[in-house]
Amino acid sequence: MQIRHLSGNVYPKALDVEKYDFSSADQRKFYGGRKVLSGLAGLVLDHSWVALSVAFVAGAIVGSFLNVCIYRLPTELSIFWPPSRCGSCGQSIRWYDNIPLISYWVLRGRCRHCGTRFAMRYFWIELLTALVFSVGFWWVVQRDGHGFVTQGGASLFTREEVQALDGLAAEQRLRALQEKITLRLMGVWLYDMVLVSLLVVATFTDIDTMTIPLRWTVSGTVLGCLAGAWVAWPWPMAAELPNLSPWERQLVQYGGIVNTGTIMPVPLGAQMWPIWFPLPDWLPPGSWWTGLANAIAGAVFGTLLMRLIRGVFSWAFRREALGLGDADLMMLIGAFLGWQGVLVTLTAAVFLALGYGLFLLITARGRELPFGPFLAGGALLTLWGAAWLMRPAQAMFFDLPLLLLLAGAFTILSVFLGMAIRLITLILWAR
Repeated sequence: MQIRHLSGNVYPKALDVEKYDFSSADQRKFYGGRKVLSGLAGLVLDHSWVALSVAFVAGAIVGSFLNVCIYRLPTELSIFWPPSRCGSCGQSIRWYDNIPLISYWVLRGRCRHCGTRFAMRYFWIELLTALVFSVGFWWVVQRDGHGFVTQGGASLFTREEVQALDGLAAEQRLRALQEKITLRLMGVWLYDMVLVSLLVVATFTDIDTMTIPLRWTVSGTVLGCLAGAWVAWPWPMAAELPNLSPWERQLVQYGGIVNTGTIMPVPLGAQMWPIWFPLPDWLPPGSWWTGLANAIAGAVFGTLLMRLIRGVFSWAFRREALGLGDADLMMLIGAFLGWQGVLVTLTAAVFLALGYGLFLLITARGRELPFGPFLAGGALLTLWGAAWLMRPAQAMFFDLPLLLLLAGAFTILSVFLGMAIRLITLILWAR
């Protein structure tokens, strides 16, 4: 039986069948009685444009709250109290004047009481967040952009979940499986949007003040660890992974090679990859402590890596090369993407920064930006491009000797570059 997704090209759109009225017993078997979730999944499958519109509205509402965070966090104000008010006359903004996107144009970007103009950026951030939420919903849920349905190395459902539907007709069983997949992908989308929202605030506060508030990155890291325990790898895939012989486990441990001579795919999940593969027996796939361990390892690795780079190049340039806020931001990113995602994010961020630097050189326009926005951009590329950016590097990420060799080479190269830059700086200083 082929599973099709509503997009039409992966496990695509629900078959042209009537909405099935499952018996309460069947519903309890597969959903544990959660009929509301079943109806929600059916809405997404049957009315995709309605679901996209709801995601857009949700993004606009979240964007309005993110505006508050961007404005208040650098000034140490509470993001919850007092209610929004005009910065000029101090009058509270009524709820009907605070409707995301709409109120700005109704009031022509001005305060109703004193006529002071509000910054256009409030509207653009609300629109940006709304677009990211809706595009993310289309990509993650409706297109299965992460490739969960087609990847190897794991299955979507446990045997028990499939056997629970044995009493249903073939089309009813297909519909139930589609709804189950859709619910899981919506959970992945929610996980992704939490990270995206945290990155939006970090990006704009860094652009405005050249700092990233510590309480935001620490709160985001804690949230990432809690979310990691909820979506522990390999979720949304089933936690039942193929059994490996002791000989195969040793080969997988050093490069992912199995006895057939091919690379065994380590399935990607919402939490990307596990801390290592194969996992030890005390870290079973799908357990909350495995997800928590993955998140903590990613957070610690991310902040230590950035602090090492900061220390080397600050010593070389004789001034601060990177802010501690960048290390804290990478800690947040690592909690969501894991230590492998940290490496891919940093690589992507460096290329984004180099591209922007070339743009400044060629056009002589624009302004210098801190590194935080590029880290956020790299994290977004890693988040939604993991199937293309991380999958080809699987053998490297799970090959311990190669990792140690690369880590040593990176350390030596960093020290060598630091010493060279330091020497050049001293010579120029002497002149």
